[in-house]
Amino acid sequence: LIAVLLGNSIFGLSFLFSKLALEITIPSVLIAVRFSVAFLALNIIVLIGRNIKKADGTPLIEFSLKGKPKKDVLLLSLFQPVIYFVAENYGIVYTSSAFAGVIIAVIPIAGVIFDMLIMHSKVSAKQIIFAIFSVVGVAITTLGAKNMTSSVKGVIFLLVAVIAGAMFYVFSKKSGDSYNAVERTYVMFLVGSIFYILLAVVQCYGQYDTLVFSAFAQPTFWYSILYLAVASSVIAFLLLN
Repeated sequence: LIAVLLGNSIFGLSFLFSKLALEITIPSVLIAVRFSVAFLALNIIVLIGRNIKKADGTPLIEFSLKGKPKKDVLLLSLFQPVIYFVAENYGIVYTSSAFAGVIIAVIPIAGVIFDMLIMHSKVSAKQIIFAIFSVVGVAITTLGAKNMTSSVKGVIFLLVAVIAGAMFYVFSKKSGDSYNAVERTYVMFLVGSIFYILLAVVQCYGQYDTLVFSAFAQPTFWYSILYLAVASSVIAFLLLN
């Protein structure tokens, strides 16, 4: 419970930093850099953790992808970060960060529904009530926002993000039978880095100076990346997984 609370608290601030970076460049560039930096950081953590031994002689971080079933962990990576971050970032582009926060808060309800349908979990009335409370709470705290803007296109993107976010939790559970939290997060970042680098190269073709290099020259972009890659990706996803 503590891990979930901390992970989502860190994740919640990502809307603000994403909005700042998206004023400088397009979503694919932001996410490509975000997950490339996060993947590099996670590799350093794994390298250090595997070489530090605990009292019983086992490594501090156990890491191995060999001989494990790939289907569930690849589906996990498809929903998060591939589908989720495309949808979330374009949703933020076409709405305000306050409005995006309200829609994304629906993920707990969607998570309960998909948990019942796919994992056949039993859900109590208490869980349903508090899932609804999470949405109501976010809605109440953002009612006074002056820049609460939205559009149909933005809402559609955010609803796709909600579904992908809920499926992330489902497949994190399923792949958890074979992969530990570090291994799941590692595969997610690897797939995310490859996908978004390719997407950014295609979308920025002929505009690298304005969409890539000009963004790299601005400190605000790197402040946002530092938070999004290290805190909101590596730390938050390790906690959530």
